[in-house]
Amino acid sequence: MESVTLYQFDNFDMDTYIIMYLSKTSARGTKSRIVIEGKVIYLQDLIIRKSMSNKDTDDFRLHSQILKNIIGDEYSAMLSTLIEMKYLKESVCDYKYIKGKQSKCFSIVEDKYKHIVSTTTSNIKIKEYLEKEEEQLFQFRNKYVIPEVDGRYGKDFRVTYEKSLCKIKIEKPDEFERYIPIAIQLQKEKKEEKKKEKKETKVQTNDRTLLQLCKKRTCF
Repeated sequence: MESVTLYQFDNFDMDTYIIMYLSKTSARGTKSRIVIEGKVIYLQDLIIRKSMSNKDTDDFRLHSQILKNIIGDEYSAMLSTLIEMKYLKESVCDYKYIKGKQSKCFSIVEDKYKHIVSTTTSNIKIKEYLEKEEEQLFQFRNKYVIPEVDGRYGKDFRVTYEKSLCKIKIEKPDEFERYIPIAIQLQKEKKEEKKKEKKETKVQTNDRTLLQLCKKRTCF
């Protein structure tokens, strides 16, 4: 069975996570350890990828309805457990959280950035979550992102840009995979430098709509 690469927090305490998670779930929430493990493994991967996808900030948004469609009603309790365990924290993005209109903003707790590892899995449920995510992102992209980008830059520009991206090939995938943990740390250091620069110069963050359009797994 084909495996997929995932990113996880190193030495993640799954036993403690499950105990804390079960202490806050209602009777409707899943009690199966196997199911809980699969969902939180998927969540870790999603959180790490989204955090690293933004060039200038560690902050990222999580669309509650999309998460609910992927892993179910437990998504909220699972996120709050990661917050209690000091892996994740709520933060302030460019736009204030508005229920039903603007998603909540999060970031990874800083010292956890130094302990991210890549792993592979053939777990069927995790692969199902990834497939659901692709479906949700496709719908989200077509409904919200593409109309906005076409309105700002024109459809011809978007189509040409996407075609150009599709021509990019990774010649040495194994070396590329080994370089990712190094790149994560380098990008973290660059972000810290930019944060200091922003405090000194009060530079405002610019629009990233086009960048997010073409980045996989960053739209919600």
